[in-house]
Amino acid sequence: MQGIVSLLDDPYAQIVHDIWDELKTKCGIAGTQVPQFPHFSYHVAGRYDETLRPLLKKIAAGQKTFKVNTAGLGIFNGGNPVVFVSLVRDSALSQFHESIYPILSSTTTTSLAYYEPRAWTPHITLAQGDLTPQNLPDVIRVLNDRNFEWEISINNLTWLSDTNVITRYDF
Repeated sequence: MQGIVSLLDDPYAQIVHDIWDELKTKCGIAGTQVPQFPHFSYHVAGRYDETLRPLLKKIAAGQKTFKVNTAGLGIFNGGNPVVFVSLVRDSALSQFHESIYPILSSTTTTSLAYYEPRAWTPHITLAQGDLTPQNLPDVIRVLNDRNFEWEISINNLTWLSDTNVITRYDF
């Protein structure tokens, strides 16, 4: 899988890495570290074609750094749960997502429906993959007393694969 994301910079990237390490140590949860880059996603697809690169560069050139706020922990429930820090989907973030979504979709035939503007739930993943309904309570116990109300400066649009940054364009 590949995605168009904004990578988190420090201190929040380090905070997320520290949480991943703690969940691995205390709960045996290691699946989140693929991809190993703390981020939130605008669009995910099986693969994008190379026409994406100049489009991302153009979008980033016209964008200014902006802030996003988080609002605590969330869970995508089911057989393969995901624990995440939820982003506040304010009008500015929604408008940015809605403006780039059709551009990103035009460069692939394998878009994931979860990222369509009407369904998009922006988030920073903390635990997934080897997270199960059985070990979910342990993860929640570890994270429960933390403050997840963050204000994060976003300054990049990045093409990410499961294993590496394909390209990053800073605003």
